[in-house]
Amino acid sequence: MNIDPEIAHKLDGVAAQESTLQSFETNEYIFRAGEPNTGCYRLCSGAITIVLPAGEDEISAIDLLPGYWFGQSPSEKEATFSFGVRCTAPCSVERLSWRVLKQTEAANRSATNFFDALSHHIRTIQILIQTFRKTYPEISVEFLEDLIRSANFMHLDENQLLYEQGNCAQVMYFLLSGKIDVYVGAGQDLNRVGEIYHGEPFS
Repeated sequence: MNIDPEIAHKLDGVAAQESTLQSFETNEYIFRAGEPNTGCYRLCSGAITIVLPAGEDEISAIDLLPGYWFGQSPSEKEATFSFGVRCTAPCSVERLSWRVLKQTEAANRSATNFFDALSHHIRTIQILIQTFRKTYPEISVEFLEDLIRSANFMHLDENQLLYEQGNCAQVMYFLLSGKIDVYVGAGQDLNRVGEIYHGEPFS
């Protein structure tokens, strides 16, 4: 997901005055899951991947290039990172502490909204990993990584239509949370024929 240019501009402005620059080599971690969440980061050069713990494995979920801000929402109850970030090339990174950012009200409010959205997206991916591994225990790390990179994540409100009969694209859906009612027919002539529950694939 991309950060709003206006939010990035506000963060860049604060970072220009208050950030610290750090350098990392390929395969070094900028932070790991479980380490204290004390700030956010901007990738200045190089390339990184967001990695998610999955039992004894580690899933590479999101690749980022220079200019991107990343981190975990400071508004979450957890004071530690739920994911890690590993360098896939030599990197330079700006770090901006939450303590400094909170002193700039407008930038802090905008940044919190962005990192809330990023954290929600990462939690959705974690649910996908847990659900697929429970449903398909033999699934490989490589398959999961390819799946995450090719998947489109959707949020549906109650009573929102996913697709109409006869209009479904040739894709597979996988319900990560909630429940979906299945109807046949068109217009006012609809008949409920079943339900799909979280963890079930359908098309």
